[in-house]
Amino acid sequence: MLRVIMLAVLALSVTPCAAQGIMAPPPGPPPVAPATLQISPAAHVPAPALPAAYDDLLKDLPALPDLDSFPPQIAAWVRMRGAGLARFGEIPDADDMPAYVRKSGGGVFANLGSMSGGDIEAIAFWVMREAAKSANEDLKQIMKEMQEANAAKARLRRQRDVLIAATDESTAKGVAPCLIADCGAAAKELAHAARLRGANPGYQLPVSPIQADVGALTELLKKEVDEMSEMGEMESLRLQMAMDRLSKMMSTLSNLLKKISDTAQGITQNMK
Repeated sequence: MLRVIMLAVLALSVTPCAAQGIMAPPPGPPPVAPATLQISPAAHVPAPALPAAYDDLLKDLPALPDLDSFPPQIAAWVRMRGAGLARFGEIPDADDMPAYVRKSGGGVFANLGSMSGGDIEAIAFWVMREAAKSANEDLKQIMKEMQEANAAKARLRRQRDVLIAATDESTAKGVAPCLIADCGAAAKELAHAARLRGANPGYQLPVSPIQADVGALTELLKKEVDEMSEMGEMESLRLQMAMDRLSKMMSTLSNLLKKISDTAQGITQNMK
C-alpha cells in the first residue's frame, strides 16, 4: 500500500506546460506498477475500511498548475474524458495513451496549431489523473453504500430477534406482541432497507396488529435480510471491479511518468 502512495505522489509531481513542453522530475528508478487489490465477497462480513492510499489519493500532494492553465477547450475536454474513462471503456496502456488522446480528442486539437509529442504526453497524463480522481470518488461512494447496507442489515436482524422474543413472551402473558416490542420501528427498518435496494417493502403494519401480523412482519424481515445479502455479493463484485480499474489507472500513470521523463531527458540531451 505504501508503494501505491509513493507512486501517486511521484506521478502527480509532473508539471505539464502547453507552451514549452514538459518538466521532468530528477531521474530515478522506474516506478513499480501497483499490485491489484483483492477482496473476498462475503454477504455477512462488514465492508472493509477504505484503503488509505485510495481514500485521499490526491490530497496533500505537491502544488500543481491548475488544469485551467491549458487552453479552455483542452481543459474542458480533459475533465470530460477523464470522468468518462473512470467508468467506461478499456483503459489504454501508457504507450497507447498519446494515440488515444489524439483520436478521442479529434476536433479539440484541430484549431490549436501543431502540438509537440511532449504536449500530447502531458495531456494524456492529465486525462489519466482526472480519471483516477473520478474513479477514487466512485470507489468511496461504493464503500459508503456497502457500509450503509450492512448497517441496515444488522438492524433488520436485531429487529427480527426482538419480534421473535416478543412473540414468545406475548404468548406466555396473553398480550399482543406489539405491546412488548416496538413493531413500528421494525416496520420502518424494513421500509428503509427496501429503499436501499430500490424496492418497495409492500407491507403496511396494521393500526392494531395481532400476532399473525407480527409473524408476517418477522418473515418479511428475514426475507429482506436475504435480499440484502444477495445485493451485498453484487456490491462486493462491483467494489472489486472498481479497485481493479483504479489500480490499472495508477499503473498507467506510473508508466506515463516514465515516458514523460524519457522524453524530457531526450530533449535535454539534444540541447547539449
